[in-house]
Amino acid sequence: MSIKKIFLASIFLSIFILSFLDNVPTAKAASIEELLAKIAEIQTQILQLQTQLAQLSSLKITTPNKGEIWELGKSYEIRWISAGRDIISDVTLYLYKGGTLHQTIAATSNIGVYIWGIPIDLEAGNDYKIRVVNSSHVSFYDDSDINFEIKSPSLTVVSPNGGEKIEVEKTFQIKWNYDSSLVNNYLQLELWRGDLKYRLINSNISVGAGSYDWKLPVLPIGNDYKIKIFTLYEPIANDFSDANFEIVWTPSVLKNIENKLASISAALSNLLKLLKK
Repeated sequence: MSIKKIFLASIFLSIFILSFLDNVPTAKAASIEELLAKIAEIQTQILQLQTQLAQLSSLKITTPNKGEIWELGKSYEIRWISAGRDIISDVTLYLYKGGTLHQTIAATSNIGVYIWGIPIDLEAGNDYKIRVVNSSHVSFYDDSDINFEIKSPSLTVVSPNGGEKIEVEKTFQIKWNYDSSLVNNYLQLELWRGDLKYRLINSNISVGAGSYDWKLPVLPIGNDYKIKIFTLYEPIANDFSDANFEIVWTPSVLKNIENKLASISAALSNLLKLLKK
């Protein structure tokens, strides 16, 4: 006989004995005491059977359970297995961070899977675990075996990414890669020199464009430039060029500058002549 059937039979037996006591008012005291003791024994057995049933209906987290890396703003399947779906009807899913309860994810039916949309404002970290709990017997639960990571989505400068020589007054392409969760976001492009922002390039570009054509104005020669990109809205992501690139002047630019300097020099010379008159 299964434990579940024994459990039900014990309940019916207990009810029968109680009914019998109500209908035998003339029973001897000793007999009544024996019956009461028997009832107490049956009740103890019922509690033991309830515990055994809960133990038999064990829970086991299967995903995330191996150090997975998940991203903010995306949806993932939380999965678990149960040895007694006919016994456990509902489970509750909790998110733990650093061993402390962080939030309740959901109370859901015990179907072995729940699709969780990770909030974009959740704190990123690599010390998360999921706990699945038997909603009827909260002392029976299971945690992810090891921590998993929730990270910000990736946004990466592809070019210029270090070592390039870019000529002024020419158009070049700034490129970036991005995670799909950022496709509808917008970003800002900046030119940095050393550790300081040098100038704004553009402040409202679709992340999904993947590139931006920029005609480089005449800027000071130098080999300490980088590009910075960052999203304007949640989820926030950003990146710099991995290394510096160089801005150079072409011979034609140098010639134009020489001509302009010559024109300025001539204008100053004429001005001095006028002042001497």
